Amino acid sequence: MNAKKLDTTVQFYKRGDKELHTEVVLGGDLITWAYLGPVDFIMIPLISKSAILSKLLGFYMDSPFSRKRIRKVISHLDIDESEFLDTVDDYNSFNDFFVRKLKPESRQYDTDSKVLVSPADCRLLVYPTLTYDKIIPVKGVDFSINSLLMKDAPEFIDGSAAVLRLNPSDYHRFHFPCDGEIINSERISGTFHSVNPVVLDAGIEVFTRNKRCCTTLGNKLFGNISLIEVGAFGVGEIVETYSGRTVTKMQEKGYFKFGGSSIVLLFEKNKIQFSSDLIENSLNGYETLVKVGETIGIDREINEL
Repeated sequence: MNAKKLDTTVQFYKRGDKELHTEVVLGGDLITWAYLGPVDFIMIPLISKSAILSKLLGFYMDSPFSRKRIRKVISHLDIDESEFLDTVDDYNSFNDFFVRKLKPESRQYDTDSKVLVSPADCRLLVYPTLTYDKIIPVKGVDFSINSLLMKDAPEFIDGSAAVLRLNPSDYHRFHFPCDGEIINSERISGTFHSVNPVVLDAGIEVFTRNKRCCTTLGNKLFGNISLIEVGAFGVGEIVETYSGRTVTKMQEKGYFKFGGSSIVLLFEKNKIQFSSDLIENSLNGYETLVKVGETIGIDREINEL
């Protein structure tokens, strides 16, 4: 009998709301059984190392047979259809729905260059000051910047970070948080662990083991920013849609196909002042529900004037 008894409830704050909300997790019982159940010693290696299982799920989600899941998921996760650019009947597969575009007016943002916006709809944790190169999740084991990027990254030592977790209910396209120039971009191969907090709580080093795409963006005010898109079980692909080296705030960067996903943002020391509500919630151990385009921080020098 498995002796693990972990709290599998995921709670978060919505911006402007002081009440905690409990997350509805798609496939939550299955995730809990796989990672915390009596046969976790079989299921964890099977899930994390099986590219075939992940690809088969992705293939199904790309097929017309998966369309029947769309309405059920919208209802189960209480997704707002009025934001969709297309109607539900226009989607030819579940992945068409999953990577849906939104009406432009559904996501507003501050155009001020001193303001940094969220690159995705997500549950967000912020880390205003890192201890050397360590990021310590509220749930799970800590991980280092160097292991995340698979190289030495001295510019981010003692810097700041944000971890954005995308739930299946979220809009799964991601955008640039500010204007800038692309310095480099690379893909890192890896495993296929779920990014659900239940998995992090089980001690799985998700962020340094899973496949990911790392992009360094240079900005005059915020310095170098590393954007790391982390894939997970069921993510058929991390698709980059931008082109060229010069990018603009809220320009689409790419999208995740079906599955749970995360984005990690790394900042140089003393370059960003995160919003106070995000700092408070994170210190108390709770994520904050944030929409793409919402302000998550400002240029640090503004706060020091």
